[in-house]
Amino acid sequence: MKTSWKSILLIFLFLPGCTTIILVRSSWNPSTIVIDGKENDWTDRTVFLSDQNISLGVTNDTSSLCLYVKSVDRQQMRRIRTAGLTIWLDPSGGDDKVFGIRIPGKRLRPGEESQNDVGMTANILDEIEIVQQEDDPHPLRIPVAQLKGIQIGSSSSRDGLMYEIRIPFHLTVEGGAHINLSGNEVGIGLVAGKFARKNEGEERKTEGMERESGGMAGEMGDESGMYGGRRGRDRSSGDMENRTRTESLDFWFKARLANKISE
Repeated sequence: MKTSWKSILLIFLFLPGCTTIILVRSSWNPSTIVIDGKENDWTDRTVFLSDQNISLGVTNDTSSLCLYVKSVDRQQMRRIRTAGLTIWLDPSGGDDKVFGIRIPGKRLRPGEESQNDVGMTANILDEIEIVQQEDDPHPLRIPVAQLKGIQIGSSSSRDGLMYEIRIPFHLTVEGGAHINLSGNEVGIGLVAGKFARKNEGEERKTEGMERESGGMAGEMGDESGMYGGRRGRDRSSGDMENRTRTESLDFWFKARLANKISE
């Protein structure tokens, strides 16, 4: 049965101290999501978060959670490609970094980003990392072709950088790292563009390269105003620095899992 976008409900919970939590109500997924790097299975299952410049979708069945994340901001996409993206899970529904699935970044060769902007390139990942703390010194690296339990797909095009991932509720990976998502709510964190402290010099160097090469891309990209784009952007250095600071993705939300009876 086709799921209406209305089944994905965003609720903003205002807590003491002016803290705002985004609560996303998952839609029921009767095994219709195919993790293949294509977006057609997610039609009417996603919502756009303007503050983060991403499209987000969450579905589940009785055994697994499926997550869809698509960045539509060109500077943010560049940072994800070069610095990676970590998906953190907290089984208690909070924002503790209990179990992380990291999509490693890589340094782009000249012209590689332009090639990604032509048409669509699916399944661009070679490996993922499993981490159990923010600065895990020994992450477990697993080639995508050898993944067991976790399934991940990806695609890159001019319209955005997309990842979809299926995570079993009961997951144990090589080395003993495990997670149990047996509750009704799961805390999910999305962190991109973050470098380890020992690489701060490299981060500054990368950011400088982004500012130098990203000016024309920022001016040309998204002129229509779609996805929160603006016409006539200020090309001053101050505006560029402000955009660089705000394009790093780092936020948590709470996913409330669906059950078959609610459909």
